[in-house]
Formats: sequence, structure tokens, C-alpha cells
Amino acid sequence: VAWLVAVPLVGWVVRPVEDLEERARDLQRGRTAPAGRIEGPPELRRLVQSFNDMAASVEHSQRQQRELVADVSHQLANPLTALRLRLEAISARDPGVEPVLAETDRLARALESVIEVSRAGGFDRVAARVDVTAQVRERIELWAPLFAGRLRADVPAAPLPAVLEEDLVATVLDVLLDNALKYAPGAAVEVALARLGDDSVELTVRDHGPDV
Repeated sequence: VAWLVAVPLVGWVVRPVEDLEERARDLQRGRTAPAGRIEGPPELRRLVQSFNDMAASVEHSQRQQRELVADVSHQLANPLTALRLRLEAISARDPGVEPVLAETDRLARALESVIEVSRAGGFDRVAARVDVTAQVRERIELWAPLFAGRLRADVPAAPLPAVLEEDLVATVLDVLLDNALKYAPGAAVEVALARLGDDSVELTVRDHGPDV
């Protein structure tokens, strides 16, 4: 008799807990957690109801963020397209504009990725084989005029292949050089790239501003 009573009682308590655990795992992974069944003891019922309210609030907040990102991205896309058309016309007379055109293409790809994230709610980053040396040299050439001779680079002549997200090196270097430009104005900036072992590379950006 005790066994016949205990088994349904344990299931009555455990099932809502297991369901709540699975829904919490889905929420952690960024998935929409469906409303859970309100069952079990009164304490568990209150807990499930609180979790339902929290999950609904999180989903509403995420939806608003995705809509805002999509709206801003679309508003940026139109002037970016117009800017690129003007740059294409200028590049026909001045080949020096080509690096700027490449930057507009990179920005366009970034905007497309942001729009994709806003629609799907997630984005799977894809790694590719890249030449880190070439990417670092490209960013230095682009930023060098802004530093007026204060940007020094120690980059190997040979390629340094690595499996990374395609724009990762460029994005990181842009952020670091932009910070150096803003927070260490007039100071010399050094960029160094070196291989560490057989499976890693080290990229260092150092400014000689007042806080060094």
C-alpha cells in the first residue's frame, strides 16, 4: 500500500521540477521556453507560475531588442548603400579610395549579420582559415594616416595561418586602435604580431599614453 501511494506522490512532485529544469535549460540556450503546466504541490505551483511570468518577460524584452536592432540596421543600410555608390564614382578617378570601399563592404556584411540575428534570435559563428599577417597589415595601412606617423608595426613577413572567425582579427584590432586614438592622443602606438608555438598567435597593441 505504501508503494502504491508513494510512486504517484513522488511523480506528482518530481514531474513539475523536471519540466521546470528543462525549460530553464532552454531559456539558458536562448530558446523560447513554453509556458509550463501548473501542477504539483502549492509551493511548486507558485514556483512554476513565477517562472512562467519571468520567461514571458524575458521573451518580450528579447523581442523588443531584436526589433530595435533590425530597425536601426535597416536605417543604416540605406545611407551606407548611397555612400558606397558615391565612393565607387570617386574610385574611378582615384584608386586610393579602394580601401575605403572595402571597409564599406565589411560594414555592409556586419549589418547583414545583425539583421540575421534580429530575425533568427541567434547567429552561428563560422570559423575559416585566414592569414592573420595579411589582416593585420591591412588594418594598419587603413589606420596609419590617422596616427600621423605614430603607429609602428612589428609584423612577420611570412603568412600566419589560423582558423578564426573571418572578421575577428580586424574587429579586435579596430577596437584597440580606436581606443588608443581616443585615450592616448599624440602618443606612439605599437602593434606586434608573433607566433606562439605551433597552434597560436599573439597580437599586442600598446600605446604610450599617460597611463602606461
